[in-house]
Parts: sequence; C-alpha cells; structure tokens
Amino acid sequence: MRFHETRTLLAAGALLFAGCGNGVAPSDRGASASDTAAMSTGHRGTHPGDRSPGFFIYPRDARVDGKTTLGWIPEFWRYIFSLPASENPELVDSADCGVGQTGPVFFIPGEQHDVYTRSCTIPARTPVLWPIWSLFNDYPCPDPTFQPAPGQSLVDFLAQGAQAFDNAVQNLAATIDGQSIDLSQVRYTTGLVTFTGDPSLTATFDSCVTGSPQVGVSDGWFVLLRLSPGDHTLLVTAIAPSGHSTSQTFLLHVQGDAENED
Repeated sequence: MRFHETRTLLAAGALLFAGCGNGVAPSDRGASASDTAAMSTGHRGTHPGDRSPGFFIYPRDARVDGKTTLGWIPEFWRYIFSLPASENPELVDSADCGVGQTGPVFFIPGEQHDVYTRSCTIPARTPVLWPIWSLFNDYPCPDPTFQPAPGQSLVDFLAQGAQAFDNAVQNLAATIDGQSIDLSQVRYTTGLVTFTGDPSLTATFDSCVTGSPQVGVSDGWFVLLRLSPGDHTLLVTAIAPSGHSTSQTFLLHVQGDAENED
C-alpha cells in the first residue's frame, strides 16, 4: 500500500501512500472537451493581469491529451512506481521533480516527511496533476491474510481499504496561491490499475512491490491544473489517520512568457 503523505512510505503531491493494491481507472463517461472549452467552464483562480499569477482547475469531464483527471491518476502511480529508489523523487529529497517525466502532463511528487517544502520547475504550457492526498492500495502483498472476503471482488476489497484510510484524515485543506480548493469536488476512486513497480522499491517504498505486473486501486483528492507562467505556491495541511499533523508546501516555477499565454 502506498500513501501520498506520510506513513511508512508515501508518494506524490501532498499526501500520498501506497500499500497493497492499486488499479486501472474505468473508462470516463464525460464528454471530451478541448483545453479551450475547459478553460471557460472550470473553476478559476486569479486572472491574468492580477497581482498574483493565475490558475485553472480542469472540470472532471474535461480531457487533456485524451484523459480526464480520473484517467491521469493511474498514470501518476505508474510513474511513481517505475522509478528506482536511487532517483525516485518520493524517496530522494534532492531529486529533480522532473526526473523521468516526458509526457503531456507534469506529475508533482511529494516527499517522505510530515512537514516539507519542495521546489519544482514546470515546462511551459504543461498541465499539472497535483495529488493533494491519496492512497494506493496494491495487491498482492506478503501478508497472506490480505485477501478479499468470500464473494467480494478484488476491486471492491482494495477500494474499501483505500477509502477507509482516506476517510480517517481530518482537517484536510489545500490552497493554490492562497486560494482554497473545494475538496468536495476533487475526490476520485479508480478502478483496478495495472502497474509494475521497480524492485528496489520493495524495501524502501512499498513492501507489496513484486517487480512483476500487479494491480491496485487509488483513492484520494487530485486536481488537474493549468498554471500561468511564473511562481505559484501550493499548500496542503491535514491531520493524518496516525494523528500526526502534516504540512506540505510546493513552490512551483512555471516556465514561459505570460504575454504569450492564452
């Protein structure tokens, strides 16, 4: 199991955990929307010309390179699990946020601490997936009792475990450039996600990693963002299920020329 926050291991964004189990997102039913259409219908932050840079959160059914936010969540986890421990930004605080990233969406990695600040440089005109808080419940695991109940499907078993963990978080809050995010609108649970974890992660990140194809389910809060060129601050605070207070700050520098942005 892997949690994006702090646990024995954690993963991207603000709070991210991986554990025994993860999965593949079901096909999205939302209508395909171009970036331009999405920009006119989603939640807006500050506008160009304001004192602080602007941001835009894509609506749930908007697609970036053919995938909605739900569709990009499995790709985030596959990215995290693909990197060896020696260079994985979830495990190496000094690692470049962009290590191994070549796709159309930039994934924001976290660190394995309750409180931290991380700086990342985002390529110009590249959407960003921010995992605010998420748990990835993967399967199989060394514990022989980690199995669905009789008659229970594997996807339901893994989803219930991930959701139960996330339901125990308290006082979860997230801001972008000081503006609060309505977290009631950005929680997602995937279907079964297929992935293959790097073997070096078994001892360092997630004891369930086998180095062979596995499955899992992710539950958590994610936003797919468009950020204007310049500097942005993303902040997440919460009380983890363990009772620990957590605070993750992301200082993002987005490359590009604001005058040439749409």
